[in-house]
Amino acid sequence: MESGGLFLQAYNCQAVGDSATQIIVAAAVTNHPTDANHLAPMLKVTAANCGAAPDHLSADTGYWKGGVEILVLFARNWPPL
Repeated sequence: MESGGLFLQAYNCQAVGDSATQIIVAAAVTNHPTDANHLAPMLKVTAANCGAAPDHLSADTGYWKGGVEILVLFARNWPPL
């Protein structure tokens, strides 16, 4: 990752948890510094691991990228709360 013109040896971890069972159902590690662009791919992995897309989801504002992620979610029939 780049920070202040320097390259940092760092990673960005993503995890999706099931709120009912509190079990992690999907995880990923990248070298991308922000969460943007990771929401839809993580939901795709979640659907593959669980056999279905989640009924509901919540995510922090780090996943917000000018509404692009939200449009992707609606296109895949995963409307956010």
